[in-house]
Amino acid sequence: MKFKHSIITLITTTIFILLFFISLLGENHHIDDLISSHINELEKQSFSSNCVPIFINTEVNNELSCNQDSFIFFVSLLERFNLFSDKSYSVKVIRDDFWIPFYSDDIVKVSLSLVDSEVDEMGIFNEYEYISNIFIVKRQDSAWKLDQVSIIEPALMKIFNKMKKNINFNKYITKTENGYGLNNIEIDTNNMTNVDKLLLKYNLQKINSVLN
Repeated sequence: MKFKHSIITLITTTIFILLFFISLLGENHHIDDLISSHINELEKQSFSSNCVPIFINTEVNNELSCNQDSFIFFVSLLERFNLFSDKSYSVKVIRDDFWIPFYSDDIVKVSLSLVDSEVDEMGIFNEYEYISNIFIVKRQDSAWKLDQVSIIEPALMKIFNKMKKNINFNKYITKTENGYGLNNIEIDTNNMTNVDKLLLKYNLQKINSVLN
């Protein structure tokens, strides 16, 4: 009788531990999904809906509007990973820790890599280049929230500062009291840079948001 009771207890305990571990895997995977979703939204030019503070070398970058910062961040990532020219890519993330409730801090740092899809399809043993701890994710009210972007990698920092200096957000449209004005400028698609193409899409998206 004792043996039978011990077997039942062991099976019950094993099932409980297994279900707990599966639940933990799901919670940690939510962090990965959060980052992938954020990158996908930036790719769709949804900069206003993904307004996440950007810190440059631990100092908040507040010289521009949040959606302008998000645009510069996105194009900087594309240049950092050499993904201009309409290349499709995969989002790869690595968490700095496996989150365990009541044991781990409710803050997880996430490293990012954007990988050319053609390279990614070559095999599972590819070694990807990651930007370390670029995203800070916090757990609030039993859910994960993207708290900030932290740019501390020198290469990305240099690209971001260059983009911030060179991009003219008033190149194609100008903000007016009642909306936007279209600038008198020729749009030569044959000679536009990759950044200019994305900037034009960004401006058209802003106009479209006003019309809707």
